[in-house]
Amino acid sequence: MQARATIEPIVQQVRNMQAGDHRSEFAARLSEALKKSGQARHGAGSVLATLCGVTTKGANKWLNGDAMPEHDKIVTIATRYGVRAEWLEYGIEPMMPAHKENHTQLGVNVAPDWTTAQVPIMDQAFSAGQGAAAEKLEDFVDGFKDISHSDLTALNIQPNNARIIKIRGDSMWSTLWDGDEVLADTYVPRLISGKIYAFEFDGELKVKRFTKKMDGSWLISSDNKDDPAYTDEVVSAHNAQQLRVIAEVKKLVSRNL
Repeated sequence: MQARATIEPIVQQVRNMQAGDHRSEFAARLSEALKKSGQARHGAGSVLATLCGVTTKGANKWLNGDAMPEHDKIVTIATRYGVRAEWLEYGIEPMMPAHKENHTQLGVNVAPDWTTAQVPIMDQAFSAGQGAAAEKLEDFVDGFKDISHSDLTALNIQPNNARIIKIRGDSMWSTLWDGDEVLADTYVPRLISGKIYAFEFDGELKVKRFTKKMDGSWLISSDNKDDPAYTDEVVSAHNAQQLRVIAEVKKLVSRNL
């Protein structure tokens, strides 16, 4: 009985070491998959968090070998970066799916397109109307859209901060139409007068123009001045800081004509 009590902590220690090795090996394979796809290590935690619907802190634990994602998230990551889930999770060769290997053997160039970035499309519709209910504010992904690096550079958007936002409603007509998709920058160090922002307030997701007044307050307004239903709001400088500004709208990228 005493011998068993003595050996159990040792067995548990071995199990912990094995689990730690598995996490470290997974982290190494994950880093390899990111590198192969052209994804920089810096900011990768944010990208993985967006992809899998977790916190950036949690995703960084995967990258650092401190934790492993659940199987379904591993499948999601593998699909996104074009590697086999069995390889990513367990190290079972080959790394690449069969069709990609065959392309490589035939001499077809399957290298990632370095001229574009895959920008996540946010699954929430941001209302350019009275406001869309925000049941969840996490940035889950509803697909990706290729945006050229030259466009991102011209707009001063870091690829990891780029998002595609769907517009709903006509309060920002004729600047933005119902159904438009816009390119937005989630890095918003400060509000700039005259710019259009996607934000959350009191459980609603909205897109409006922000204009700073002489007294320091902010006018939050719609571009559609023909509809009396869209009234302007004046927010004090203090209360403007309480708004959850999600992104600055930078460019229209698609429109259903």
